[in-house]
Amino acid sequence: MIQKIWKQQFFKDSFWTMLALCIFNVILQFVVYPFLNRTLGTEEYGNILFLLSVINIVAISIGISANNRRMVASSFSKTSNAEYNLFIGIISVFFLPLCFLISNIFHTGQGIVDIFLFWILMCLTTWRYYSDVEFRLNLNYRGYFVYYLLIGVGYLAGIFLFRCFNQWELILIPGEMMGIFYVFCKGSIYKKTDLNKEKLVIFLKAVAYLIASQLLIQIVFNSDRFILKLFSGGVAVTIYYIASLMGKTIALLSTPLNSVIIGYLAKSKEEMTVNRWIKIVVLCIFLAGTALIACIVASNFVIRILYPQEYSLAKPFFVVANLAQITYFSTGILATILLRYVEEKYQLYITVGYIFAFLAVVIPVTWMCGLEGFAYAILGVNCLRFVFVFLVMMRKIYRTKS
Repeated sequence: MIQKIWKQQFFKDSFWTMLALCIFNVILQFVVYPFLNRTLGTEEYGNILFLLSVINIVAISIGISANNRRMVASSFSKTSNAEYNLFIGIISVFFLPLCFLISNIFHTGQGIVDIFLFWILMCLTTWRYYSDVEFRLNLNYRGYFVYYLLIGVGYLAGIFLFRCFNQWELILIPGEMMGIFYVFCKGSIYKKTDLNKEKLVIFLKAVAYLIASQLLIQIVFNSDRFILKLFSGGVAVTIYYIASLMGKTIALLSTPLNSVIIGYLAKSKEEMTVNRWIKIVVLCIFLAGTALIACIVASNFVIRILYPQEYSLAKPFFVVANLAQITYFSTGILATILLRYVEEKYQLYITVGYIFAFLAVVIPVTWMCGLEGFAYAILGVNCLRFVFVFLVMMRKIYRTKS
C-alpha cells in the first residue's frame, strides 16, 4: 500500500516539501530562537521577536505574493524574470526608510549598524520567499528540499558569526544568502530577460491585490497576542499560546503542501466542477478532523511535559484553540486552490471580509468575556472564512457554466 502511494508523484513531492520545512523549522524554533533567548535575556529577546514579526509580515506579504502570482501566471503563458526581479528590487530599496521609521516609532534602540543589518535581513528574507518559485515552477521538490536544508545549515553557521560580532541579524543572514545563492547558481529565475511593459502592468495590478491580502492576513494572524494582552493580560496570552501550540505546529505543514498544490494546479488545464470542489472540501474537513484528534492527544502529553505549571489552565482550551488553528490553515489550503481559478482581487475581498468579521466579533467579545470569549470568537470567525471561500468557488463554477 505504501509503495503504491509512493509511486504517485504528488505524495513524493509533498514528502520532500514537508521534510524540508520540518528541518528548517526545527533548526529555527528549537536551536536558533532558544539560543537567542539564553544569550540575550528575556527583554532583549522580546525586542528581537518583535522585529522578526515585522520582517515576517513584510517579507511574507511581498515575497509569497510575487511567488504565487508567477505560479498562477505560468498556467496561462510563459513568464519572464524581468518584471518580478525589478519589482522586488525596487521594493527592497524602499525597505531602508521603513526600517528607520520602525526604529524611531517603536524605540527599538537600534544603532545605524543594527538598522542596516535589519534592512539587509528584510531584503534577503523577501527574496528568499520569492526564490523557491524556481522549484515550484519546475515541480523540482528535491531541489526545494536542498534549498531549505541549505538555509537551515546557514542559520547554524550564523550562530558562530553572532559569537564573533554580537549582532543577532548575522545568525539569519547567512542562511538567507545560501538559499538565494543556490537558486542563482542552479536555477533560471535570476537570468536576465527583456522587460515587457505590458506584462509589467498586468503583473503589478495582480500582485497588488495579493500583497494587500497577505498584509492584512499577516497583521491579523499576529494580532491575537496584542488583543489578549490588552484586554486580559499577559497570562491569557501565555495560556492561549500553550493551548494552541500543537495546532500551530500542524499548521506549519500547510505551507509546503500549498506549494505542491499550486505547482500542480498551475500545470493543470482541467476546470473545477461542483463535484470535484465538494470532494476537495470534504477531504479537507476529514483531514482537519484527523489533525484535531492528533492535536488533542499530543497536547495532553507534550504540554504536560513542557509546561507543567500551565497545563491545568490550558487544558480546557485544547479543543477550541487547536480547532481554530486547524480551521485557519485548512481554509488557507482551499484559498490556494481558489487562487488558480478566480481573479486575485477575490483573495482581497475574502481577506477584507475576514478582517471586518474579526474586528466586529473578536474584539468586543474578548472585551466582555476575556480569554474564553476570545477562543470561541476566533474559532467562529475562522469558520466563517472557510464558508466564504467555499461559496466564492461555487459562485465561480456556476458562473462559468452559465
